Amino acid sequence: MQSSQTGAKKALSVVASIALAFAGTVGISSAAHAADAHPVFISFETGDAGGAVAASPSGPFGGPSTSIADSSHLTGKALQFVKSGEPWGGVNLLLADTSAYKYADADHKVITLDYWSNDTVASPVMLKLTAGGSAVMKAVEAQPGLNHLSFDMSTGTGWDATKEYNLVTLFPDFGADDGTYTGAAAIDRTGQTYEIDNVSFNGGVAADILAAPVAKVAHALYVSFEADDTLAGIGASGDGPFGGASASVAASTHLSGKSLQFVKSGEVWGGVNLLIAGSTAYKITDSTHKVITLDYWSNDTVASPVMMKLTSSSGTAMKSLEAAPGLNHLSFDMSTGTGWDASKEYTVVTVFPDFGADDSTYTGAASIARTGQVYEIDNVSFNGGTIADVAATPPAPRTATSTLLTFESSDALGALVVGAAAGDKPQGAFEGAETSIADAIAGGNGGKALKIIKKTGSQVYAGVNVLKFAADTKVTDSGHKILTFNYYSPKDASPTRVEIVPYPHALGMTINAVKGWQTLTFDLGTVTGDGVWSADVEYTALTLFPDFNKAGDDSVYYVDNLAINGATTPEIPVAPATVAPGMTKGATVSGTAKVGKSLTLAKGTWTGTPAPTYGYKWYRCTVSGSTAKTAAPTSALKCSVIAKATATTYKLVAADKGKYIRAMVTATNSKGAKYSLTKTTAKVS
Repeated sequence: MQSSQTGAKKALSVVASIALAFAGTVGISSAAHAADAHPVFISFETGDAGGAVAASPSGPFGGPSTSIADSSHLTGKALQFVKSGEPWGGVNLLLADTSAYKYADADHKVITLDYWSNDTVASPVMLKLTAGGSAVMKAVEAQPGLNHLSFDMSTGTGWDATKEYNLVTLFPDFGADDGTYTGAAAIDRTGQTYEIDNVSFNGGVAADILAAPVAKVAHALYVSFEADDTLAGIGASGDGPFGGASASVAASTHLSGKSLQFVKSGEVWGGVNLLIAGSTAYKITDSTHKVITLDYWSNDTVASPVMMKLTSSSGTAMKSLEAAPGLNHLSFDMSTGTGWDASKEYTVVTVFPDFGADDSTYTGAASIARTGQVYEIDNVSFNGGTIADVAATPPAPRTATSTLLTFESSDALGALVVGAAAGDKPQGAFEGAETSIADAIAGGNGGKALKIIKKTGSQVYAGVNVLKFAADTKVTDSGHKILTFNYYSPKDASPTRVEIVPYPHALGMTINAVKGWQTLTFDLGTVTGDGVWSADVEYTALTLFPDFNKAGDDSVYYVDNLAINGATTPEIPVAPATVAPGMTKGATVSGTAKVGKSLTLAKGTWTGTPAPTYGYKWYRCTVSGSTAKTAAPTSALKCSVIAKATATTYKLVAADKGKYIRAMVTATNSKGAKYSLTKTTAKVS
């Protein structure tokens, strides 16, 4: 794969450490099954997991700030919202991954909350529910002081009882997007504080508060690679080996029963994932369970290293041991390796046969040449696991959900791409790129688009993580291998790369973009080389690299209408051809040639793309001209321009008496100009 050591490998310093958090940790898609309108209540008290969203970095937007604090107006704690910045500034109360439920349906249309306003006059409050690319808005009027607000969403703008609304946003002192609202207008933003409390969805009461997530436990787990071991297949799947290596589960001639047969070839860092994000509900190791053991057969004739690597959402731990030729019973005490942190929830387990370079504590034998040798791995024990702890339940398969990112205001998925990818936010820019949602540059589909600036001084592989799906969604399947989007490049022949990621390796494809807008189509099923697309792999993340492997220079790129899994990218309108002005009927002057009377100029009939604009001049002549012209009067026509006469009408004055009057129309567009000079009038009397 072209980017295994450039774009993909280095971008995975972001993707691997962020986007590989346990499947479901950062979900951004609706559930594959129909969601229920379950009662949900937000109290903003301690232990309310739903309430924590509004005060997190994912809560406020558009300039305001939020915090959860003791209230002097409402009961207990409340969400304190400080209004500043944009007039549409608001706060996300619940995100799409906060619960498995939707927040309104045909039988549950009313959402209630307590609201304190420190305004001295009435002001609007708008509640917005979002479902994929559609939304419903309902605004009500809040009075100064305490309000018990009731939002009947079915009476707002955009209501659809069939939608699975799973994103909730509140806009204090704003109601402009609800066309049904007729109350008080918004007031000036002066940094005033509004308080929000006791939010009820679907009839929820205090008993329906979303519980805080339960910390993962280091449960005993054992991988035997036998027929009843559902985890055994991971190491031999498309998610297993990487870096040119291959793996299979087969009967062993050296170990008991079946084992994982690993063939070392390709890159020196080639290895195999034994467990990946989403494989188990447990973490691997804790302060009490630091040791991982396994049986290992080496067919090398000399000693060589074996490295065990654990990955969490915020770091890795590595431990290397020396393996002798033949049978080894290896015991990895992860707490004595590099990067160990007992508090981290390690959920990805990788083994690197004949490799130990990343563990700074290792002092054993060096790696040997890669000759396609076979290593066998068996009976892997985590957290004290024995054969009784063989996993029996496979992870639920993901679905390839049709998804279109429009980056318009109603696109909750597209909004996640703004800003930097860091910590609990896997979407966004990395390695020096910057992202925002802005008006699309002319020539595309209009509206908003994802704006990417590849900053001067950024890495050549700077880019943006566009999608990171939760446990129920993947990027492609056997029937949906094509990714499309409309793309603006400021450069010609600019390499544009996309990669879809199942950690730790990515499948990538590069297309040279031309200057301007175009629709790019990536048929990922046609990729060949080190990375080959497979219907068996659950690709869960999508990364875009503008001007791939080129130095950043502050160039600006735009992405719009990104479509996966059968969604359709709208065609870019074809700009009409530009044509210079043409005249099919000349200009004429009508009216009585007498001082005090007015003459009227008819500009004639014109063609041209874009449509021409017109300018007018009037002339006073000493000789008559009975023929229309296509140029300004020559000296032979003995005419002079009448000052300040630039309209389509002209009132004759004393200076015109005894003279002849004619007028000229100039039609102009971006391709040029054309003229129409009228005949003269009769001599002015």
